[in-house]
Amino acid sequence: MAEEKPAKLQRFKVANARRLRNNATDAEARLWRHLWKIPIEGTHFRRQVPIGRYFADFACHQIGLII
Repeated sequence: MAEEKPAKLQRFKVANARRLRNNATDAEARLWRHLWKIPIEGTHFRRQVPIGRYFADFACHQIGLII
């Protein structure tokens, strides 16, 4: 039973992140269009990233940046 909890929690986080991405505000959508196009080699921005109990709107793990 203890093994089920992390999997359930992960599914919940993924579902929440998808919901947040699908219901982005106008400002988030506009910023994402710019971040997505940034041609910096080796970087990759992600949207609605679960970090602990919270969700970062945008994150780039390679450079340690969270927006």
